[in-house]
Amino acid sequence: MNWGNPTHQVENQPQPPGEQNLWLDDPILRNLVASSDAQWIQNEAKQFGALMGHPKTTFLASEANRFPPELHTHDKYGHRIDEVTTHPSWHELMAIAVENKLHNLPWLQSSTAGHQARAAMFYLFNQVENGVACPMSMTYAAVPSLCQEPNLYETLRQGLDSHIYDPSFVPMKQKKGILLGMAMTEKQGGSDVRSNTTFAQQQADGHFRLTGHKWFCSAPMCDGFLTLAQTDAGLTCFFVPRWEPDGTRNRMLIQRLKNKLGNRSNASSEIEYDQAYAQLVGDQGRGIAVILNMVSHTRLDCVVGSVGMMRAGIRLAFQHVSGRSAFGKRLIDQPLMQQVLSDLVIEWEASLRFAWLMAGTYDSEDAETRDYGRLLTAIGKFWVCKRTPAVVAETLECLGGAGFIEEHHLARFYREAPLNSIWEGSSNVIALDIIRTCTRLPGVLEQFMSQMQRTQGENKGFDRALESLPETYRLAVADQAYARQFACLLAQLIQAQLMLAEGSTCVGDAFMTTRFSLNETSPVFGAQRIPNTAAILRSAFSEEFD
Repeated sequence: MNWGNPTHQVENQPQPPGEQNLWLDDPILRNLVASSDAQWIQNEAKQFGALMGHPKTTFLASEANRFPPELHTHDKYGHRIDEVTTHPSWHELMAIAVENKLHNLPWLQSSTAGHQARAAMFYLFNQVENGVACPMSMTYAAVPSLCQEPNLYETLRQGLDSHIYDPSFVPMKQKKGILLGMAMTEKQGGSDVRSNTTFAQQQADGHFRLTGHKWFCSAPMCDGFLTLAQTDAGLTCFFVPRWEPDGTRNRMLIQRLKNKLGNRSNASSEIEYDQAYAQLVGDQGRGIAVILNMVSHTRLDCVVGSVGMMRAGIRLAFQHVSGRSAFGKRLIDQPLMQQVLSDLVIEWEASLRFAWLMAGTYDSEDAETRDYGRLLTAIGKFWVCKRTPAVVAETLECLGGAGFIEEHHLARFYREAPLNSIWEGSSNVIALDIIRTCTRLPGVLEQFMSQMQRTQGENKGFDRALESLPETYRLAVADQAYARQFACLLAQLIQAQLMLAEGSTCVGDAFMTTRFSLNETSPVFGAQRIPNTAAILRSAFSEEFD
């Protein structure tokens, strides 16, 4: 036996991707930004795309998820401290996110089309790490609710407008920048926040003291939280800082951190309010209306973040199959693999265009457009967040057994993918919200129909689906068992209309063929014949595909 022969020679493995620029590599995103009022973000997005595509950033994301947060309820002397510590990689990623204004860009006075500009950056960030996106999203989304209490907002504004990440656990007045979280869900209620039992007692000087238990408090290491509690007037919104005005720690007690399927880099917790100091936000009894200003923005982020995960999965799958061979050919040259990847690209592009449309409505000052945006947000939250786990699962399968291994990163995205369907309302809650929005906002469904009719007559499948909408809506209003069917129809119509509006493109034509054909469409990616797969893959990546 010749013991001198090598036994671990590595062959037929893709080369490490090295440094990439996620912005330059994404022609669809670049075209959307360039043709919008957010085009001013292009230079920043190019630099950010290079940072997000750098191997070091990917390493930081892996480390932040490998070493999850830890809770320290007491110090060594027995004093209650309720502090959460995180790995240094988490802090580096947080600093990157804050410096690039993911937590506040639309609220800066110089921002034009700020929501779309931020959406582009948030989408790029979510292709690398999703846990940090949580406190960025909540801080961004808290501002519209805080504006219901202008005096309070002004006291927080300097910290919220800062681009400096300050992780120190000290009162907000001593910090160079602040971040916010939220705590609404209780164990007996879940999405039914009206059944919350946390109660608030007003004190002589006007502030309130909260007593109760929250089943989920996101990012408890933040500096303050929007929360809901009962008063004599009903469910009310409050702001709970981590420190009281006199410099003592507020009685917001962290009971434990959640052991989660995904989102492991970010701390989620159960907390107890033990006569916790709180300030009123908005009118008493109007808590749901006030907090919905925040929820609508975090739902937008759920959609944008989900599209980012789609893109991450497709990019990682494309890199793998381009560098690995099987049965005498590169995987990327196998017709069936081309079918699968092309179908995934179709789903991603339609979702990206949908998310971009949604973000644009948040930049509008027109009331009707904002109402329409509320409908679009609910539809997108339902559909895109629902499709993302299926897309990520399919990209994982493109890598075969390697996709199941942590080092390839897709396992992390696979665990993460279902979260956005749950956060800020599960699919059933959102489907019912879509019906409520259509019935309670006058003209919003008519506006939807008007938008869809712009491309009526260009595709028979689309026309048939649009003609079925009134009856599907009638059924959903009469029987909520049809709510998901109605939501699916709305979502597919929007995506189809966006694709048709682009004119004849290889991706748009394939979308209509596979989603609106005369034959029964398949829920399995790659199960329907897709023409021009090479052109579709070229359209998704700036690098040449032969």
